[in-house]
Amino acid sequence: MALYSQFVMVFLVLLFTLGSSLEQTEMVEKINNIEGNTWKAKEYPQWANLSKADLKKSLGLMNATYEGVPKNNQTYENVTLPAEFDSRTRWPGCTHDILNQEQCGSCWAFGASEAASFRWCIHGYAGLTLSPEELTACATTAYAGCHGAQMSSAWKYMVSNGLHTIDCIPYVDGNGQCSSCVNTQCTNPASSNKYAYKLKNWYGVSWSGYSWTQNENKIMQEVYTNGPVEVQFQVYYDLYQYHGGVYMHRSGNAVGQHAVELLGWGTDNGYAYWLLANSWGKSWGESGYFRVYRAEGYDLGLANYAVTGLPSVADV
Repeated sequence: MALYSQFVMVFLVLLFTLGSSLEQTEMVEKINNIEGNTWKAKEYPQWANLSKADLKKSLGLMNATYEGVPKNNQTYENVTLPAEFDSRTRWPGCTHDILNQEQCGSCWAFGASEAASFRWCIHGYAGLTLSPEELTACATTAYAGCHGAQMSSAWKYMVSNGLHTIDCIPYVDGNGQCSSCVNTQCTNPASSNKYAYKLKNWYGVSWSGYSWTQNENKIMQEVYTNGPVEVQFQVYYDLYQYHGGVYMHRSGNAVGQHAVELLGWGTDNGYAYWLLANSWGKSWGESGYFRVYRAEGYDLGLANYAVTGLPSVADV
């Protein structure tokens, strides 16, 4: 009986794996055969054997609430927005490595730490990469960071406590097991930088109460003036197969909410887009980056809610 049970389990695993791989193959073929499609799809080994429940672990954002989010009091005087903008070329030397959250629902921590790292670089701290691990472990309920949180949790933490570098507190939660909080010390004793970099404030850039055009303009002004922000959006199953181009949802159901860093905007063959950095590794998308169609009703809700903060440079 035990041998039979083992056989059944092995058979079911093989059946599930085959089914997942076939589903991915069929979706890629379907998308790449759409006439005039604005993006290309490919099969990724990292998704091949995962159920949709497992795929959701590569997200991790809880539904946003605007309650308690500080209003944006930034002023943007004499700002003429260009048709195309990329923070990586506006501030050379501030581009961070593309990271991989793996099977931990910590997108909210990655998007925040990456945008904050970029902003610290703009203020003169080049090469600074802040720790998403510290946010995952410390900015929400104990041992719960891999199960998701709101973007606001990360930004409030960076204002109150500051954030150490990724060299000081490396990312170790990729297997989905949340670590305990050690925010007062480095987990890497060899790290030469044990400073916690504080933000002086955090604030919402766009709101669901504004029109889409108002939010688009607010995000553009903020990014152009102060650097990248963190945004949230709805992920559909076909995004996992994105390989390049301007993404529009074409196939598959919604999987969950995701948070990423927004670096700019532009137009490709007449299609306006947002430029974003994902946390799914360099082998995904356009070397870890992706572009989403920038138009009302098509941008997956990206313009509805963006948050960010400013470095407290005087305290360093």
